[in-house]
Amino acid sequence: MKRTVAVTLTLALCAALPCLLTGCSGTGAPVEGGDLAALHALANDQLSALLLVKRWMGVLYEPPPDDATAVCRPECHSVPLEPGDPPGSGRTRCTLADCTVLDVLTLADGSSMQVFHYPDGRTATWTWQPPTQQGGWRATAAHAELPDGTQLDYVTAGLPGSPENRQRKTGTATLVSGDTMRFALQREDGRDELDLSPHDGSHLTLDVPLRPARWTYYWPRFRDGSAGTYTSAAGRSSQFRLVGAGNARWEQWLLTGEDGLAGTFTLSEDLGGAGDLRRDGRLLATLSWQASGDGALRPIGAAAVHAVASAAARDFQIDQWIGNIAETGPGPRY
Repeated sequence: MKRTVAVTLTLALCAALPCLLTGCSGTGAPVEGGDLAALHALANDQLSALLLVKRWMGVLYEPPPDDATAVCRPECHSVPLEPGDPPGSGRTRCTLADCTVLDVLTLADGSSMQVFHYPDGRTATWTWQPPTQQGGWRATAAHAELPDGTQLDYVTAGLPGSPENRQRKTGTATLVSGDTMRFALQREDGRDELDLSPHDGSHLTLDVPLRPARWTYYWPRFRDGSAGTYTSAAGRSSQFRLVGAGNARWEQWLLTGEDGLAGTFTLSEDLGGAGDLRRDGRLLATLSWQASGDGALRPIGAAAVHAVASAAARDFQIDQWIGNIAETGPGPRY
C-alpha cells in the first residue's frame, strides 16, 4: 500500500511539473479543435503501444529468482511410467522456484507433453511436436492450453552452436473470444526484433539491443535504448524509444507522432509514467498514466480527458497468461 501511494503521488507530481516550470496558463493559445483530437488519439495510441511492450517485456526479460527469493528448491527427477505410456517414453517431474510442479512426458520420437500445476490450483498444458531440421535450424511446433483458455500455437527454432543462441519464434495467440494476435520474435546479433499484429489491425515492432549477463544472454542494454513503431487500427503511425540511465530498468519513453507532435515521459518502475506533449517546443498537454494503461490527458486551456489503451492491448496480457517464465530456463517460454 505504501508503494502504491508513493507511485500515485510521484505520477501526480510528474504530471504537474511541466505546468509548474512553464506556467500552463501562459503557454500560448489553448488547444482546441483538430489539435485536441490529434492529441487524444496520440495519447491513446501510446498507451496501447506501451501496454503491449510492457506485457512482452515481462516474458522476454524477467530475471530468474536467486536463492534468497526461491520459495522451493528447483529440481528435476525421473518418475515411473504410467499405464498406457508408449514404449520408449520417459517421465520427468520438476519443482520450480515458486513451487509449481511440472510433469513432462517425452516420447521416443522426441515429441513431448508438459503439464504445469501451479500453486493456486491452475494448470497449463504444452504439447511439442518432434523436432525437424530447416536449413540448419532445429525447429519444433508447439501448442499451449493456458489456464484462462487462451491458446498459443507457434514454431520455435534455434541454430545450434550459434553465437548468443540465435532463435526464431513465430505464431498466434487466440483468446477464448476467438480474437487473435500474431507474434514473431527474431533473436540474433545481440538484439531482439519483435513484431506483434493484434486482431484489430494495429501493428507494433520493437527492437531491443541485448547484452550477456550472469544468467542469460537476454538482458537489455538499457542505456542504448529500445526503438519501436506503433500503427493504430485507424492507421495512425508513431515512433517511440525507451531509454534507461542504468542497467536495471527503462526510465524514459520518448515519442514522435504525426504533424510534429512529440512527447517526453518519465517512467516508474512498473512502467506507469507522466510527461508532456509538444509541437515545435510549445507545450500542448500533459499526459500521465497508470501501469494498467489508464491515463489522463490534460490539454492546455481545455478540460482533461480520459486516455486508455486499446481493447486489444488490454486483452493480450501475455505475461499474465504465462507463469514461471523465469524458472524454466534461459529462453522465453511461449
